[in-house]
Amino acid sequence: MTPSAPDMAVGVRVSVIVPVYNSDEFVRHTVETLLQQDFEDFEVLLMDDGSSDSSGSICDDMAAHDKRVRVFHLENGGMCRARNLGIEYARGEYVSFCDNDDECLPGFLSANFNLAYRYGVDCVRFGRRHDLIMGGRVCRTDVLCPSKEEVLWGDDVVEHYDTVMTAGSGVWTGMYRRSTILENGIKFDERLRSGYEDHIFNARFMEVANGVALNPSVLYVWSQRASHSASMKIRDDYFLGLRLAALAETRLLDRNGFSGRRPDIYAKCMCFYLHNGLSISSKSGASVSLEANRPFYESLRQTFCESGVHRLDEKCLRPRDRLAYHLLWSGRYRVLHLACIVVYGAKYRLRHPHV
Repeated sequence: MTPSAPDMAVGVRVSVIVPVYNSDEFVRHTVETLLQQDFEDFEVLLMDDGSSDSSGSICDDMAAHDKRVRVFHLENGGMCRARNLGIEYARGEYVSFCDNDDECLPGFLSANFNLAYRYGVDCVRFGRRHDLIMGGRVCRTDVLCPSKEEVLWGDDVVEHYDTVMTAGSGVWTGMYRRSTILENGIKFDERLRSGYEDHIFNARFMEVANGVALNPSVLYVWSQRASHSASMKIRDDYFLGLRLAALAETRLLDRNGFSGRRPDIYAKCMCFYLHNGLSISSKSGASVSLEANRPFYESLRQTFCESGVHRLDEKCLRPRDRLAYHLLWSGRYRVLHLACIVVYGAKYRLRHPHV
């Protein structure tokens, strides 16, 4: 059942929105990492997205023991819908996001809000750690974070888009002014359940942001589990998300003249989607036939046709990227398929040895 609108007269500094779906093994620990923060004026919105396990009752129990926790039981509609409702019912001046099996490190709220308040910016972007978990153990870890504390204003937000997105495009590495989201009609695309919704959200937000502060601290742990994380599951909407995200980011860069002025950044953006599309289509290596993958390649080619791949400056591409670009653009799928098995299939098996 959709909850009633909150009393906005009772405001808080920050609302943390946590979509919850069948996460009874992890959600309590996730919320505890929020409740243990050294920050007072915040709320946690647990958006139970029609869970069929005991997640809903765990959420209710935590709300009964801590008034900072609010629970909304929804019909299953996906993470994007849960986040959109969370933004609607939040009472915070700023909103942050957390997935139901991740961790928020000390300072996640205080350090970021202090920067937002000190500079009066629409957004703070900060660092994260990524743990790839297979069979219950961490098999790979990487860290991404801004190189230094700095503030970008006005046109510089988009001009230095690659710097703003240093920690990746996950919304859980951002703290966003809620009024900027609402006044500009920025929403998560509810058609998407396989990823890229964050890229689209951030591209739209950064286009209208008056200022962005960068925090070099690592304050979030993204735990990517093969058995649980939505980002590890490939559904029919995967290439819809990839196409929409590529269009959103390249149009943002086009409107600011990046294809001519900053061809390196433009190429970096396009190659990100090229790599992701090819690596997913080759995730099982030689066991996937060319004909089975042909729709993937055709969809990827269409994405880049729409996104203006013809404007790429080849001098900005590495040899591997240049080869993949030519094979895809010319429709030479058989050669591309063999190359993907060698390059991307092997890379996938090395990173996911237990799949």
